[in-house]
Amino acid sequence: MFRRALTAAVLTCGVVVSAVAQQSRLVFDARTLPVPAELPSMGANRSPDGHSIGVTTQFLTMDGRPWLPVMGEFHFSRYPAAYWAEELAKMKAAGVDVVATYVFWNHHEELEGQFDWSGQRNLRQFLQLCHQQGLYAVVRIGPWAHGEARYGGLPDWVVARGHLRTADPVFMNEVAPYMRQVGAQLQGQLWKDGGPVIGIQIENEYSNRSADGGATYLLALKRMARDAGMDVPLYTETGWDNAVVPQGELLPVFGGYADAPWDGASTQLPPSEVYLFRTGSRASGDMGAQGARAPQAATNDNATPFLTAEIGGGVQDTYHRRPVITADDTTAMANVMLGSGVNLLGYYMFHGGENPEGKRSTLQESQRTGYPTDVPVESYDFQAPLGEFGFSRASLGKLRMLHSFVHDFGTKLAAMPAVAAEPQPSGPADTGTLRASVRTDGDSAFIFFNNYVRHVAMPRRPAVQFVLQTTHGTVQVPEQPVAIPSESYGVWPLHMRLEGTSSVLEYATAQPLCVIHGVHRVRYFFTPTDGVPAEFAFAAGTAVTAQKATRRQTQDRVVFTSITPGYDVALRIGEAEIVLLPRAEAEHATKLTLAGQEQLLLTTAQLFAMGRELQLRQPGERRFVVRMSPGLPVPAGDGWQAGWATGVFTSYSATMAPAVWTMHWRTVQGPSSRAAATLGPKQSWRKEQIEMAPDDADFRAASRTQIAIAGGFAPAVSDLLLEVRYSGDVARLKSGDRLLTDDFFNGEPWVIGLKRFAAQLKGGLELDVLPWPPHSHTYLERDVPERTAAAGGSVQSIRLTPEYEARFAF
Repeated sequence: MFRRALTAAVLTCGVVVSAVAQQSRLVFDARTLPVPAELPSMGANRSPDGHSIGVTTQFLTMDGRPWLPVMGEFHFSRYPAAYWAEELAKMKAAGVDVVATYVFWNHHEELEGQFDWSGQRNLRQFLQLCHQQGLYAVVRIGPWAHGEARYGGLPDWVVARGHLRTADPVFMNEVAPYMRQVGAQLQGQLWKDGGPVIGIQIENEYSNRSADGGATYLLALKRMARDAGMDVPLYTETGWDNAVVPQGELLPVFGGYADAPWDGASTQLPPSEVYLFRTGSRASGDMGAQGARAPQAATNDNATPFLTAEIGGGVQDTYHRRPVITADDTTAMANVMLGSGVNLLGYYMFHGGENPEGKRSTLQESQRTGYPTDVPVESYDFQAPLGEFGFSRASLGKLRMLHSFVHDFGTKLAAMPAVAAEPQPSGPADTGTLRASVRTDGDSAFIFFNNYVRHVAMPRRPAVQFVLQTTHGTVQVPEQPVAIPSESYGVWPLHMRLEGTSSVLEYATAQPLCVIHGVHRVRYFFTPTDGVPAEFAFAAGTAVTAQKATRRQTQDRVVFTSITPGYDVALRIGEAEIVLLPRAEAEHATKLTLAGQEQLLLTTAQLFAMGRELQLRQPGERRFVVRMSPGLPVPAGDGWQAGWATGVFTSYSATMAPAVWTMHWRTVQGPSSRAAATLGPKQSWRKEQIEMAPDDADFRAASRTQIAIAGGFAPAVSDLLLEVRYSGDVARLKSGDRLLTDDFFNGEPWVIGLKRFAAQLKGGLELDVLPWPPHSHTYLERDVPERTAAAGGSVQSIRLTPEYEARFAF
């Protein structure tokens, strides 16, 4: 409990007024906290082995305990089925607990009455693999899904008949066979049957309040789903865009994106509210009406837990607007959402993909079908943490740090309501006030702060202290003000009880990463907040053994500072140990349970577990190094060697045989000039008409480059990475007349995984690059001056890099 008295501060209307120049004191008034109430069961919530899922007004429960899962979107029909298992294993290793997936109706019944659940459209097989990986699933059944799919996933023949997305009998009679088909795919895969499916999402972004719309339509869909056998613990619906939310029937889920590629602006957007802590409204105005700020329907946010399904893991570049999302753009937003009280941390997308081939048309959203944007024909990379070809982005490591924290402290965190700091920023553009919130149960707490806003130079905060008021008293953290650098964000614990001891960590100015339980000790891993010296405070009299730390004693506390991040134990408190990992190592840390023992693994390679085997992958580097704490025996005959001990970690290394390949490329046709881009149809919510993407006929102006590749694939090579640097508007990779994948230029190198195209390599590949149209208004974050001169259409370089693979049996 918080018993330390606050000194040297004056409270005025909940704001601490300090006499110190440029000093920021942020106050959290947590003296009155809401009490959670259990909600009625929504569906069959008990599994055959006795586990149960429930809902309260504040959080989800698993077996009666607060539960805060991480959910990531991955579209099964947008990825080759042969690689589903390894991609799900990557998501599991990244800290994902629940896989969300759309079912796009037109991927399965493009032609009326002809259903296709084969190959990469096999929903049942995908769910079975989720179950094998220990992952839960939420199936987003639509019937209108969106996901930048053609007609939002509705088949053309349904669109042609009209009456869409209403309870009109014409539309509902068309939906009924589709629902029965989905129900058949899910048979035996539901939670009540011992399967992974714990939730069903009905519709998407639905605000129609007509007589045959609104709750009438949504509840008719829910009844239809249940009649088709889809009886699950959770039924959800997206809660933004003035959504209709039938209370007690559907749980609203929310989200936010770092940029808005659907927006009509061809300039940088103003600061987004996704970097503000949301303890008032859960729905971001940035997500209303495809970017317009639609009024939010009156809802009681205290009646349901704060759940998310669409925290942007990236964004899908559109033809008109091509932002580049950084790792901090995404992770700072996720940190803010968690600090705002989110109790289902759901990402869209967590894993990218590409559209399957259609029977009569391509399957992407386009302005030519009346939809608001143009996206690539094939690619749905989304700049996700795991991209279109399964490669990791930097955002994966940063998010995994947050997920490790959620996994090991989530039961406690889920039961902690969020309390906003005072003062609060006046709006998204207010840079003068540090953004902060606290989640607390009145005993322990976690302080969340954010000094990062995309495209905004946030000021350094030279002297920051947080003040938490509870019914037990007031606590000030840290003891002395600290500076919060620009672009810094993080989580700090208060009054954390240490397992294996009777001691309490009063506070730390470092972020908890995870806990590793050993036979005789409990090891807490922390990592520093960027630019903030780490200090750990305990109650006076706590027996602490410190390694290379400065000890400062006050009347009430003993505080340890000047701790150099490393691999060894920094502090020992009874059977508990604290390790302060360097930030760069923490971003490459993965916690897994191997052979019944919790392990923390450090490696720059992509890492995941398949059965009793670790798989590591990295581009271009044959030597693998992984550190483990506490460590495992070296597998015999796999080429691994146990190396040196580094603090609490044991290091292992292996070197793979080199790949041998040849690659030749030559441009056989230069680009020619293009006509000006055509403007798309007007949208009621968007002021500007925007340029439409080129069609096949436009590609007559593209340059053509032939690529010949031989060799490369070997037992130690998991993929070949083709890195293309080009200048132009749009690029396409083809095999003969078949389009393999495509790219809207955004200034970044285009990296393509070739293993799925191995059969096409024998006949050679063709790279087509289209020059810019005259007077292009496409928004690019990267400076590309030549596009203003209708230039481009050339290939600058093509490089082939093997992705090496090492396996570690355990």
